[in-house]
Amino acid sequence: NPDDTLGTVLGEGSSVISDSSGELLFYSNGVKVWNKQHDVMPNGDGLLGMISSTQAALIVPQPLSDSLFYVFTTDAFQNDLANGLRYSVIDMCLDGGLGDVKVDFKNIQLLDIACEKLTAINHQNGKDIWLIAHKFNSADFYAYQISENGIIDTVISTIGSIHSGNGFSSAIGQMKGSSDGNKIALAFSNVSPSVTELFDFNSSTGELSNSISLSSDANVYGVEFSPDNSKLY
Repeated sequence: NPDDTLGTVLGEGSSVISDSSGELLFYSNGVKVWNKQHDVMPNGDGLLGMISSTQAALIVPQPLSDSLFYVFTTDAFQNDLANGLRYSVIDMCLDGGLGDVKVDFKNIQLLDIACEKLTAINHQNGKDIWLIAHKFNSADFYAYQISENGIIDTVISTIGSIHSGNGFSSAIGQMKGSSDGNKIALAFSNVSPSVTELFDFNSSTGELSNSISLSSDANVYGVEFSPDNSKLY
């Protein structure tokens, strides 16, 4: 859209999903959802994420469905995290196969005040998916179990640092799960010193354990595991 500046369209956090052949399905910046023709879906505006959130959007397919997808969104510290963690459901059967947000499943709140962090890990059962978020001003991780029947369970693990300090701005920073589902790492900055932590994750129960604090003099923002999960960057 020529009326949008690059920063307005892209911001920071975004998510994209393709089909099994690698063909684009849709993408989102946490506020809008675009279809594969790069048009905003008819009901795809007004999601309650924020483009400045570190991980503003995360798209997760509903298990055993070839047409339903969740778009999870987080608000940003500039808005005092007011909209929390929410989800909307995309049905790819709508709008002639281009997809649209289901009217009755838009901006459903899961957590009232969440950090700008989202990651997803496959369940050990080989079917379900865990969506992991972190509550702000808290040491609580929330793991939501997504099954063919929707979000069926929430597991809370209280472990590691309390995410707070410097107003709401310490909510920034990434959280990532390892590809084998055994580890979770995160960072949050705008506090001194910055915090980087590594945890074990039980992909059967959704619980986190064994908190390890990683010292750093840098203002840490991003984290990522190597493909073989032997290194954390």
